[in-house]
Amino acid sequence: QIVMMTYVMPNEIRKIAEEGEVNEFNLNEFFRAEEVDDSFQFVHKNAVQKWLSLIRGQYISEQETSLPANKKPPFPYEDAYLLTYLKHTLWFLPNVASCVAMKNLLEEKANVFFHDFEINLAAGSQAGIGLDALPPVLNSIGDGFSTKTITLTCMKLTTGVTVPQWGGIFMLRNCSSPETYFQAAFRVQSPWYLNETNSKNKEVLKNKCYIFDFAPIRALRLIENYSTRLSLNDSETVIEKVQEFLNFL
Repeated sequence: QIVMMTYVMPNEIRKIAEEGEVNEFNLNEFFRAEEVDDSFQFVHKNAVQKWLSLIRGQYISEQETSLPANKKPPFPYEDAYLLTYLKHTLWFLPNVASCVAMKNLLEEKANVFFHDFEINLAAGSQAGIGLDALPPVLNSIGDGFSTKTITLTCMKLTTGVTVPQWGGIFMLRNCSSPETYFQAAFRVQSPWYLNETNSKNKEVLKNKCYIFDFAPIRALRLIENYSTRLSLNDSETVIEKVQEFLNFL
């Protein structure tokens, strides 16, 4: 089962990268990076740091101060239930520069929480061409039980690969093509079994996986677009087509 979780960013973070008539949150601008001292850093580094705090449930926004404790949304790296699925994740970023910048930020001393994760940079020429980027990721994951990994990519490993241990994908880039978006999302839907050689005694280790999206308007637009393309039944309304696709997820 794929569970899609969309988050409306707090105003004080969202305004860094809003544009258009509906003030849509621009992920490519938010995670834009530039070269600094022979490496890359985020242009909006302080805001991205706040986002890292947000996904850990450590960032209290203005909106949340008025919410009762039981209404607080579940954040990926805070919620105990979600954490069981997120030992290994794929982060889909805008380009190589933003992937390198994210690796640098996650490895800074201030982000101690993420030091437990091995950060795989599956972007740029050093990651290899095509499937050459896969073996280092699989080696870092190992059996998947005693390790924690985050794989950063801007396109590599988003089609045609199987990494059973991936339990979630973070959509951190603009995608105009719903095919690109969902091809990447379906990477985390690969089944993970124990005793895979014995089909009768397979133990399912992953019965859910997660898509995390921080641009809800974009996400919903892509769902509608993808749903209507999948269904060729012209008698169905858009709402029925979307419902059918969501039931499939």
